[in-house]
Amino acid sequence: PPAAPSVAPRSPLTGGPQPLDALTDAIVHTGETIEDGLAVLIDSGRVLDLVPAGRVPAAARRHSLKGDRLAPGLIDAQVNGGGGVLFNHDPSVASLRTITAAASSTRTIG
Repeated sequence: PPAAPSVAPRSPLTGGPQPLDALTDAIVHTGETIEDGLAVLIDSGRVLDLVPAGRVPAAARRHSLKGDRLAPGLIDAQVNGGGGVLFNHDPSVASLRTITAAASSTRTIG
């Protein structure tokens, strides 16, 4: 493969000189396969590309995930209930506390 560029990359999204961020040293779930040896390039807070770790631009800021797993995700900011309570049926502070406790017990982030 060609060598990584040695000049600071320009942001493909903004056109500015902001360096890319690279998440490295992770087991990456692509949505179809589980890969080792890939880096996730991030530009201005958005995933830009998955590249072989050896192709990360030299000027990119590297962030080692130290063998952790990295997977695409979707944040569902709408929670209607939990712990046997539906907020639509009981819109109270007590319901919110029950729902929060239930979500916390399953390591759901809210």
